[in-house]
Amino acid sequence: MYLSWRNLRARVVVPCRFFTALFALFAVFALFAPFALAAPPAMSAQKLQEKMSTEEFRSAGLHRLSPEELGYLNQWLFPAAPEKTASFGQEQLPSAVPAPVTSNPEIATRIAGKFTGWDGRTVFRLENGQVWQQRQAGTYSYRAESPEVTIRRGNFGYYLKVVTTRRQIPVKRLK
Repeated sequence: MYLSWRNLRARVVVPCRFFTALFALFAVFALFAPFALAAPPAMSAQKLQEKMSTEEFRSAGLHRLSPEELGYLNQWLFPAAPEKTASFGQEQLPSAVPAPVTSNPEIATRIAGKFTGWDGRTVFRLENGQVWQQRQAGTYSYRAESPEVTIRRGNFGYYLKVVTTRRQIPVKRLK
């Protein structure tokens, strides 16, 4: 078999088309994955009586339950959202008794006052009263008044992310 332009084109172009299609598929997935994987909004504390009409409530036989049984059922169906911010990152604070690690994956809050980015050892004061400090070198310039931020626990510590710009930096809790 001799090497001609047609043979070379068949060997080069077909794999290129495959990788182009694969890249396009990956790009579409990466674009829409955050929307598909987003958690539904948390439900507020509700009661079955508020969600169902009186007729539906009676036809389901729920009127026969005692108030205590109905309370347990409501609590099981509509759990109250736990307070996340008080104990989040508390295991990093110096104390005589180590704090338990919480199961909260992240908190959402705002930076108190004017924000100009970070520049190496920046201290972030949050509206919920917590104080965090940048723990790795890096600079980022962004001016905003009380921007919304999230702090999440990762495999190697905590990360502060500015929600509007999606920039993040590793942080440690000071207070």
